[in-house]
Amino acid sequence: MNRALKTSARAGFLVALTLLAVGCGDETRAIPTVTGEDSDVYEAYERLSAAEFKVEITDGFRTGPSCQCENALIEQWPPAGTRAKSGSTVEITVGGPGPVRSDGVRAAPPYRQLDLPNFVGLRLDSVDGWLAAHDMGWSADLPPLPATKGKDLLEAYVVTAQEPKGGDYVESGDSVDLDAVPTKANQWREKTVVVPHVNGNRSLVTAYDRLHARGLAVATDRPLSHGPYIRVVGQRPSAGTEVERGTTVTLMLDPKFDTRRVCCDSRSLPMPNFVGRNLGDVSEWLFKRELYWKLVDTPALPPTNRLHMLDPYVVTGQEPPVGTRIPDSIPRGSGDLQPIELRAKLVAG
Repeated sequence: MNRALKTSARAGFLVALTLLAVGCGDETRAIPTVTGEDSDVYEAYERLSAAEFKVEITDGFRTGPSCQCENALIEQWPPAGTRAKSGSTVEITVGGPGPVRSDGVRAAPPYRQLDLPNFVGLRLDSVDGWLAAHDMGWSADLPPLPATKGKDLLEAYVVTAQEPKGGDYVESGDSVDLDAVPTKANQWREKTVVVPHVNGNRSLVTAYDRLHARGLAVATDRPLSHGPYIRVVGQRPSAGTEVERGTTVTLMLDPKFDTRRVCCDSRSLPMPNFVGRNLGDVSEWLFKRELYWKLVDTPALPPTNRLHMLDPYVVTGQEPPVGTRIPDSIPRGSGDLQPIELRAKLVAG
């Protein structure tokens, strides 16, 4: 038998085995590795879609040729190598814009003055094609993407705003700043949602935001002391479970306190009076100033889907007292600093 006939016979044998496997109902396949130093959100989307998996992007990310962002992936769930059913969802987490690519100096495009179209309502892949054809760039902050699949990630988004506006005069080489959201076909389902993976090396605040974005309520299994730096170590229901929107996901919290080390510079400010104020507002004030703080004797989070995880609480006590000079602390890993302590209680509504 010559080589061509041998190759043909082998190909037929492999096809027969494939058909036999499908006939036996074996619909599972190994999830490919899409994270790593050289990973890219676009390539990961294409690879997972080609492998017949849906893709969920768990957090927003900045992208576009004008920002030249790498958008490497820092996490995927389920892990690579896990066998999962065809059509099931793989969550990917983008690690942020990343460094600027060193693609060399781009040649200046030929000078042209253009009347910019109105892109609002158009799919992002179409807008990308028009701008590229006219030697223009763009950048955008894209929000999380529900489970979907396709050949091009940009097909899943539709433009909602642009700057410059449609009708403005622009020049070749200019860049357009865009806002976009998932298309109607790629938005969260009206009645059900798949519970995301939020346990592991993830903070309580991040876990809450991911669940809240999917229309799920959140509760904790124990008091929040010493949060908010507390780590989530488990969740109920488990990731991948399809539930009705509004279902409560209970988070199991790490009982160990995160003894964050901080140092401070010469700046200081007077301790405000937080008593009686909403804990969500207070926490935003503290985070903005990079102040180190913790909760003491604060009840567990009941089922809630408020915009901010700590909105159901009101501050009842604080240490140090009002007016005490406190350092504007900066996490740098040198020196210990006692945290600001807040006590809080749950309030109705």
